[in-house]
Parts: sequence; C-alpha cells; structure tokens
Amino acid sequence: MALRERDAWVAECEQRAGQALADLIELEGLSAGEAVRWCAGQVSVAESARLRRTVTEARTELAADISDELS
Repeated sequence: MALRERDAWVAECEQRAGQALADLIELEGLSAGEAVRWCAGQVSVAESARLRRTVTEARTELAADISDELS
C-alpha cells in the first residue's frame, strides 16, 4: 500500500514538473536548454524531455477519454 502511494505521489510530482517545463517552453517562449538552465542543474536535458513527455501523454489520454465520451 505504501509503495502504491509513493508511486502515485512521484507520478504527480513528475507531472507537475513536466507541466512547469512545458509552460516555460510553450508559454514563455524559452528553448528547452534555457528551461533546463532555469532548473539550476537539478534537471538534465534528457530528464526534461522525459518529464515533458509525461505531459504530452496525459494530454493524449485526456483527449482520447473526451472523444470516447462524445461518441
């Protein structure tokens, strides 16, 4: 039970971090490298890409769910 809770918490934190990075890039107009530099060495370019993919995947799943509901 505790491991599932931890995994859910980690997934939520990663989703939030990915959304923050996506916002820096999409809304603020920063490049991926600039967004990583804003993370002060705590996130690599590869990790940034992985985190942003979690946002893309969540958006895709949400769109599919909405499409299914409308069908």
